[in-house]
Amino acid sequence: MQAHWGLSLFFLGMSVYFSYYSVYGGRGCIVWREKRTLLAQKREKVKILQKKKQNLEQKISLFDGEVDSDLLEQMGWKTLGMIPENYYLVTYGK
Repeated sequence: MQAHWGLSLFFLGMSVYFSYYSVYGGRGCIVWREKRTLLAQKREKVKILQKKKQNLEQKISLFDGEVDSDLLEQMGWKTLGMIPENYYLVTYGK
């Protein structure tokens, strides 16, 4: 009779353990929901960056002839807001 109680307690403990970690564990429901929200945010950011890229490609296609690679690099830095701190950006016109 005691063997059955021990076995029942073992399976009850295992059920509680796996139930807890299926909800709160590293791959549980709560973490899965948070990661799904983060993924949605990242997808929105990718859409915004793709739109910026498309706009830049459209502007580049409007240039006649050759484009100075240094000027293009500086314009890219300015547009994306990634100018290094020790650089001075000098632009002419707009």
